[in-house]
Amino acid sequence: MKKTHKKHQISLFFFIFSVGCVVTFIILDLLFYSYNIKQRLMDNAVEITNQKEKQFLKEINTTNNMLTAIKESSQFKEYMLYPDIFKKNIADMFLLLTKHDKNIMQLRYLDKNGIEKIRVDRINLKNKPILVQKEKLQDKSNRYYFKDSVNKKEDVWYSDLDLNIENGKVQIPYNPTLRTMLPIKTYNEFNGVLIINYHMQQILNDIVEIPSHDLMIMNDKGYSLIHFDKNKSWSYYQNPKRTVKDDFPEYFEQIIASIDYFQNNDLVAKKINLDLPQKLFFIIKINTTYLNDLKKDRYLHYLLLSVIILTLSLIMSTVFSKYLRQLFTVLKDTKSLNKLLNRKVKQQTQELVKSKEQLNNLILNLNDFIWETNDKGEYTYLSPQVKSILGYSPEELLGKSPFFLMPPNEKEKIEKLFLNIVKNAKSIEQLKNKNIHKSGHIIYLETSGNPIFDKDNKVIGYRGSDRDITQKVNSQKLITENYKKIDELNKNLEEQVHSEVEKNQEKDIQLFAQSKMAAMGDMIANIAHQWRQPLSTISTAASGVKLKEEFKQLNPEILHNDMDIIVERTQYLSQIIDTFMNFLKEKKVFQYISTKDTIQKSIDMIDSSLKTYFIVINTNFDTFDDVEINTVPSELQEVLINILNNAKDALKEKDILDKNINIEVSKMEEQLVITIEDNGGGIPDEIIDRIFEPYFTTKHESQGTGLGLHMSYRVITESLHGKITVTNGKEGAIFTIKIPID
Repeated sequence: MKKTHKKHQISLFFFIFSVGCVVTFIILDLLFYSYNIKQRLMDNAVEITNQKEKQFLKEINTTNNMLTAIKESSQFKEYMLYPDIFKKNIADMFLLLTKHDKNIMQLRYLDKNGIEKIRVDRINLKNKPILVQKEKLQDKSNRYYFKDSVNKKEDVWYSDLDLNIENGKVQIPYNPTLRTMLPIKTYNEFNGVLIINYHMQQILNDIVEIPSHDLMIMNDKGYSLIHFDKNKSWSYYQNPKRTVKDDFPEYFEQIIASIDYFQNNDLVAKKINLDLPQKLFFIIKINTTYLNDLKKDRYLHYLLLSVIILTLSLIMSTVFSKYLRQLFTVLKDTKSLNKLLNRKVKQQTQELVKSKEQLNNLILNLNDFIWETNDKGEYTYLSPQVKSILGYSPEELLGKSPFFLMPPNEKEKIEKLFLNIVKNAKSIEQLKNKNIHKSGHIIYLETSGNPIFDKDNKVIGYRGSDRDITQKVNSQKLITENYKKIDELNKNLEEQVHSEVEKNQEKDIQLFAQSKMAAMGDMIANIAHQWRQPLSTISTAASGVKLKEEFKQLNPEILHNDMDIIVERTQYLSQIIDTFMNFLKEKKVFQYISTKDTIQKSIDMIDSSLKTYFIVINTNFDTFDDVEINTVPSELQEVLINILNNAKDALKEKDILDKNINIEVSKMEEQLVITIEDNGGGIPDEIIDRIFEPYFTTKHESQGTGLGLHMSYRVITESLHGKITVTNGKEGAIFTIKIPID
């Protein structure tokens, strides 16, 4: 009876000790984790407000850049000089710009008297933009945006960011709108204003959309524009009106009084540095649901760990107590010691086998797989669950390293971490790693383990478990990425490289867009020049037919002759349009084209502007056998036009009698060589090595962006896999282009 009682005491003590260890560990870890995760989220809130401010500024600058581009375009300058002749060109430009940016709800030009001269409207985001007819254009001379523009400098300025109001009532559904104005001055005299009405709802939604935090935008009067609780957005227009003070009564006055920035343990407030009449603030706090979800995941880990430890402690206490009871029995009867020992050894063996079976059953019921490695990092044991997770049986992986299953980049990263852990005999704590399933798809594992020591305290291997977290990673990708940013221990080189690639791609998109817009402006101007003569011919022929008909002098031969002239000139205009549209096509397709035809089309597109400045183009087409090359026609044409335009700009400033551009084409092995030389005096030696740099230009800023030659260099070297160089000859600059024929 006493022995049984003692056995129960030992088992109970062992169990209570295990429970105490588990509870102590959970309490300490929970206290540290809760404080640490909240602090990291608050620190991240500061960075989020800075990023959102940059995003806001970028969106606002879209309208600034667009109005500036319109004002500086040659089409608009021609319109300001000859409004009746070039009004259609500006209307087409307004329609094109509005079509390409769905957030533009209205784009218009008011003359110096406040009368709308050109206006393009979009009724809602789903509608196409339309050009408002002349009879529907309105007098806006009494509106604030016109009156204020009269006395402002020739700089872009903005209205308040507010809801759109029609006929004195707020438009339903809400339509947040920002007006951007650019006064137009001619010889320092006010000559009208360009205005964009910009739809801001989607932009504001994108800015406040953050899974881990709640973000709102407030004005300096305490009213919310966008609230993380959508029912509280645009609180000024609600009935009754409510302010942010209702959400944060204890901090409201401090937020309003802060010059730029306010932070405490609950929220971060930051003034948004935008060139708007109203002052706006970001207010950001931690999303409670997001924080609670993180804690719930932690609680599940605690529960699983507790079950494993308590189960093992129960098994060990049972085995240990039975062993003691057997030992007491053996000592009681020394005469039958050998017999008892043999019997007990057998009994103990059976118990150990049973315990092992119980442990194996426990392992089989776990979702994780258990592993053990030697001092070389090779698997010496794997539980059967490895097959359900990675597709390999334990036998296939025995003797192999865990890095065998990882992609090369992941292997290099994790191997460095593991070697550092082994070197310092540290535990592996929830190490996330990427692995390749036997079928080829990616599996994410969370690895935990502890070192195994020999009697000399030397590490002879590791023992631990791997958990499949693939579903969690895939379903909560955004949360995982934010958590990686918060937890600097999980940062890796691959994400940094990815981030830099995305930034460079965005810059490339901006550079290509600016270059294409500049090229498009030149093309439209050239088309205007080329259309004048054919249109005049068509007009003359048509008028002649009409007069001859009135005077009864029209006969079939004269009619057919005049109709042929009109058809011929109309076909010529159509060819100009086809050439221009082919140039503007953005689809990058390699195809075989005639070298001579491609160069001649490029010359034709700017021929009228060359003739304006009495510039003559000479080619060696008569002595050169045409070659078909496999290239992207629009990209090669863009490069040729950029170089010819630069030569034109250099020659038109020169006071010389003969202004020439010489184009020579030759074939060198498997390459096509195009040489373009002018007699414009050349490029200064101190800048010739920099002309292919982005935004570098020798022109006045109103005459060039500095992108043409840079984008030409990018197209030739990166897209067409060729080479472009520039040198100075005896009379001017020499551009040499080499591209593969096939």
